[in-house]
Amino acid sequence: MPVTNYKMSLIVLAYVIVIGPVGWLIKLVLDTMPEDNNNGISNEKGGKRIGIFERVIILTLVLLGQYEAIGFLITGKSIIRFADSNGHLKSEYVLVGTMMSYAISILTGVGIKWLL
Repeated sequence: MPVTNYKMSLIVLAYVIVIGPVGWLIKLVLDTMPEDNNNGISNEKGGKRIGIFERVIILTLVLLGQYEAIGFLITGKSIIRFADSNGHLKSEYVLVGTMMSYAISILTGVGIKWLL
């Protein structure tokens, strides 16, 4: 049972943190930024889901000690964002959210590894 196993409890706690509260924190920060909605189409739910997957993948890679793979993930997303440059404000909005997501996931993973 995860409740009685210290290591398993920490790992489950890390995933709970990066899936739930981190998303809310990023949303609070991004709500203070102006968003460029030239086309009137909102993709908030898609971005939220992508962010959750990114954080889970990054946390898993940190816990496995595969820091190089995080670089590939960042590079892949950068290439996609570069190809889809709809506007300066939207790019900054996505970049701030992505970097916060990556940073918090990496710090959570490193903290959990330190506690283990």
